[in-house]
Amino acid sequence: MEQRSRRWIVLAVLVGGVLGINFLVSYYTDWLWFGGLDHAAVFWRMLRARFASGILFGAIALLIVGTNIWLAGQFTRQALRLGGSPWEDGKAPGEVLLRSRMAYVVAAGALVFVLGNIGASQWPLLLRYVYDHPFGVSDPIFSQDVAYYVFNRMFDR
Repeated sequence: MEQRSRRWIVLAVLVGGVLGINFLVSYYTDWLWFGGLDHAAVFWRMLRARFASGILFGAIALLIVGTNIWLAGQFTRQALRLGGSPWEDGKAPGEVLLRSRMAYVVAAGALVFVLGNIGASQWPLLLRYVYDHPFGVSDPIFSQDVAYYVFNRMFDR
């Protein structure tokens, strides 16, 4: 293995370790807090909702991003095969990465991970939607229960 490759691997492991420790410390303190208040069930429901939301949005992102990256890879490699470079010397910058399937997989994986994390932060909306209850008060204009505007209209923002 090349020296440069080893440096990138070590850097990735260090960054992943720091992020992982931050993740564990955050959840550990929340677990202690909710346990100290005798609300451990709330902590576990929140954690399940966060992971379910992240997986749901990550799966949607995987479908959309994966399709787009696959199509972009197909068209880019076809254009490179045909010599469709707008540069004078005929070589596109980063052409090695554009020809590499692994570069597309890494780019798609990073994007899906980021979008899954963004989706995981939407867990309160998911819980409000799943556990909606009527308020018993009707809107005077449209005769809808007020819970409709709180729980079912939350995705129209």
